[in-house]
Amino acid sequence: MTNSKHLLSKQIRQGVVSHIIRYDLLRRQEFRDKFLSRIGPGHLDEFTGKRRRILWEVIVAGAEAYLTDRAMATSDFHLAAATSRTTAGRCLRTLKQLGIVHLQVDQSDRRRSLVSISAPFQHILDLYVDACFEEFEDLITTHHDRERRKAEAPGCRGR
Repeated sequence: MTNSKHLLSKQIRQGVVSHIIRYDLLRRQEFRDKFLSRIGPGHLDEFTGKRRRILWEVIVAGAEAYLTDRAMATSDFHLAAATSRTTAGRCLRTLKQLGIVHLQVDQSDRRRSLVSISAPFQHILDLYVDACFEEFEDLITTHHDRERRKAEAPGCRGR
């Protein structure tokens, strides 16, 4: 976890992350361009058309796993990207070579490998959550106040 993950309270961060995932904000062109610009020019030139879309879906799956604090095995990525295991594995190897993801052996099942987003790209995701919070702040504050008032209303004890 990076420090910017702790700038927002856990409850507010979960709300922002839930909106990011619900509304597919990680698939927005603006975010994709910012994320991919950190990789550098030329590194993904071999990925065009459908292969580039699949590569991005693999990145999004890893990003969503990071944002929701879930572990993802390498075998889970083919489902997330709607592609074959071979293609997903090839994408993960490329992302590992580029330093975007880390692969480590699952300590509870040594036959599996777990995938995690590397620290520099975690930082990009954390900054994105912070930026989304700023955009959503009024909406989230209004919702939080309404929920608090409902919880404090007479007859709502024990909720």
